[in-house]
Amino acid sequence: MKKKTRILAAVTGLSMGLVSLLGFAACTDTGAPEGSTEITFWYDCGLETQSVYRELVQTYNEAQGAEDGVYVVGSRKTGISSSARTQLTGGTPPNVVMISDAVFRAYAIDGLFLDLTEYYATEPGDYSEEGIPDNMTDRFRITVGENGQKTVVGAGETLYGVPFGNDPNMLFYNVGYFEGQGIHIISVPEEELDAYNEEHGTNFAAHGYAEYKPGYLTGDAASLSASANIAGDQVVKVFNNAIPTNWEEIRYLNKYFTKQYNASSPTERGYGNEWWFATCWSVGGDCIGWDGEKYNFTLADDTPNYLVTADSVTINGVEYTAGQTVRYEDKVAEDGIATMEGIYALPSQQDGLSEFLNMTWGTDKGGYGICYSDASYRTEGFTQGNSAIACNSFSSFLSFERSLGESVDMSVGYQYREYEGGSVYYEGGSDFAHEYLKVIGETYEGDVYTGELKEENGTPIVGNLTIHDATTALVIPARSDSSKYDAAWKFVRWAAGPEGQAILAKTGNVVPNQDSIALSDTFYALGGQNYYAAALMSRTSDVGDWGYFENGEWVTDWSNDFNGKLRVGTQTLSEFLAANEQKAQNACASTTIRIKGWR
Repeated sequence: MKKKTRILAAVTGLSMGLVSLLGFAACTDTGAPEGSTEITFWYDCGLETQSVYRELVQTYNEAQGAEDGVYVVGSRKTGISSSARTQLTGGTPPNVVMISDAVFRAYAIDGLFLDLTEYYATEPGDYSEEGIPDNMTDRFRITVGENGQKTVVGAGETLYGVPFGNDPNMLFYNVGYFEGQGIHIISVPEEELDAYNEEHGTNFAAHGYAEYKPGYLTGDAASLSASANIAGDQVVKVFNNAIPTNWEEIRYLNKYFTKQYNASSPTERGYGNEWWFATCWSVGGDCIGWDGEKYNFTLADDTPNYLVTADSVTINGVEYTAGQTVRYEDKVAEDGIATMEGIYALPSQQDGLSEFLNMTWGTDKGGYGICYSDASYRTEGFTQGNSAIACNSFSSFLSFERSLGESVDMSVGYQYREYEGGSVYYEGGSDFAHEYLKVIGETYEGDVYTGELKEENGTPIVGNLTIHDATTALVIPARSDSSKYDAAWKFVRWAAGPEGQAILAKTGNVVPNQDSIALSDTFYALGGQNYYAAALMSRTSDVGDWGYFENGEWVTDWSNDFNGKLRVGTQTLSEFLAANEQKAQNACASTTIRIKGWR
């Protein structure tokens, strides 16, 4: 990825007045040219971005549509992407509709979408799945099982939907609060850091958040001011919003914004979040795992996960390459995996879950007390200045910007990462209250801490950088006018292709499906903020647990206790499992869906 790197203490943001910024007129939605086939397209968006969807339709009609002999009448239908069943089963469905992945599988199983496989094979136009991440395309490929066979979702299955736009979750932070704690902000992707350091004479380490001994930083960074850290020492604090923090860094960073650890904190607790995915998925865990015959409920699986460090290693007949985490199915099937060469043990799913819970549990419950258990602090609480960091969807950015202006920016998420010599030290105790981040350039136990990533066989010990998302697809309703199927496909392939996606990118709250558009300087430059983070997270994100199977109902037997008791600390993990594990196991083991290469 390429992006414009910058080093700054404050962000020079651009307020996104999208309608005036884009500078185009709305299309009329009427007046199909004589001889063309008129089709209807229902899309779902907010008022502030509907002008972009109108431009999408108008541009098609005036150019590619004229060549195709197709004229599109677009209609904004709020909520249609997640509640279209009635319209799809009615007498006159639209010819093309935008559908959320949250309902896609249930609708596809009921036969509501047209099979697009042949169209894609013979008439792809400029649309190609090669330019789209697998994490988007695979969820819209599904072969419906018959005669008691399982329905299979994933690569190689029947194509019923074409990915349209992605809305990943990510981190948002209050720039003013960071500056108030003496934290300097830079924005340099990890793969560009060496070149940046060479160009500017700097020696920044590959950390999302790091503290440096005064006098350690060089070149352009030598003048960065020092301030007191949580331990009371003078350090230079640097937050890089384009590199993931590790577990220790994100929790230590939140100490600055939690009054229990920092009397000058502007907030009671620093973090607003309610999702476990980023922590547990990073080490290769999940709440379900296919054992070769059925799904198991693995939320509290206490066996290690594994990172491949060899160039190539075969596990359970599956070839893995360096940097990949081993799937549950292969981990449990491979005898003696713990002693295999070329793999590195990572924390278990239970370890990842415990890390997540510790963030929200108060210190009276044995937790860190740095994250609000009330989910409102990732939305209203953040815009009202009651939390300094929030995990939320990219689409929230425009509303955050309206409330906070230049005081809000985006960051990539956090990730399991190990550094040579570890990340933290303890003084005066062994609990979180006495845990401090190691300072780069300081000496610990006789060795100068450099903050270098730990490696084995030349492979960095890092887990997956990932988080959950929402993705929409364009589908052709099976009950729509069959004489217009061809025309509908021509619009779908264009809207999901590079030209249509370049227009969709202008919304500023949807990441395009095409790598060529999402991973471009044009997308990164939509505003003064860090759009690179949204692009990167969209390339590594995936659907949350509510969307694994036919619909979200499988989680209801256990998610109420998880969110209402376990996450807030009124129920221990053992109590939660005693009340819910068997119910959850029954729900996932009896599902009629097999997720191939995805879960």
